[in-house]
Amino acid sequence: MCAFERSGAVLATSARSWFRTKSEYILYPADLTINARWKSRGCESPFSRAVRDIEIWTSASLDFYNHQPVWSLDEMRVTKPGEALEVLSQFLTIVGETSENFCWRMADPDSSIEWQKHGWKHICYNDIQKFWDDYRYEPAVYRAEAIGSALEIQALFRAAAARDPASVGRVWSLFPHGADHEKIMEEFFKADDRPTSVPDPLSVAEELVRTIFRAPNDPEADLARKGIKELVARSTLRGLKTAKGRPRIMVSPSSLGLMLKMGQCLAMQVRQVSGFLDAVTISDMDRLAKIQQAYPWIRESLHMSIIEFTGLSPRRAAAQIVSQTLKISPSALEKIKIPLSAR
Repeated sequence: MCAFERSGAVLATSARSWFRTKSEYILYPADLTINARWKSRGCESPFSRAVRDIEIWTSASLDFYNHQPVWSLDEMRVTKPGEALEVLSQFLTIVGETSENFCWRMADPDSSIEWQKHGWKHICYNDIQKFWDDYRYEPAVYRAEAIGSALEIQALFRAAAARDPASVGRVWSLFPHGADHEKIMEEFFKADDRPTSVPDPLSVAEELVRTIFRAPNDPEADLARKGIKELVARSTLRGLKTAKGRPRIMVSPSSLGLMLKMGQCLAMQVRQVSGFLDAVTISDMDRLAKIQQAYPWIRESLHMSIIEFTGLSPRRAAAQIVSQTLKISPSALEKIKIPLSAR
């Protein structure tokens, strides 16, 4: 039992020891053999989907994670402002380390893992941002999952190969390297049914402009004008228009689901810190200021007040976090049927 619990008082100088005892420093992946597994799979990038497919959650690590101590920050019962701020500083430092050690991109927790109970101790905002920054390193064939089923992927690439402006724009906005087009078509088409290539947007735009100036008053010129708009439209660059409903979000379902889980854990962490500071003898204004100082991205990125953010459910707060990162409407993210609850 740590000094915090033995004495019944919280000593700021013991904060690091207390958190190490409570959080157990969950480390995933826990062993160095992960490097050997990368090489055996022929993975060149540590951010590749192949790495995430590795069986990180063994029965032993799953049991260890699910049976770690359950605790909350308000158990510390700190009332003195100086001690509380020292404890909070230590917590934010350590939680950055545990988030990095957890390695979210390779340890996406499924429904058998009690991440809703423990995940708030192993997450920080910077790691959500870094995950999205690294998303471009995912192999193209996995990022293509965002388009939909294999038939939808085939339909998009066939239309793009036929020089449909909207389809050309979507393919190149999602996959700006021609080599990626080849890999996707090799994966989703039979050799005798594979499009030769997807024309680049500049050549399609040039063809449309020539059509307009060749016969400005011809109906064909009107179609060309419409084609130019579709080629560069915001909806083209951000998603696929469907027959009805919202445009499809152009992020693979697995990556989107992981980001929402990370966001929900981070929202629960903010709630923990808010509850911890409730017991400290400081004014409400000072308490909100300390939370703002700990999580500046709430105001700077989400453009929300602390009261607004903490008043949201963890799921809705997660949608706000991911919305800002992906530039997607939070209401659209809230409607996505992605399992966020552990069984």
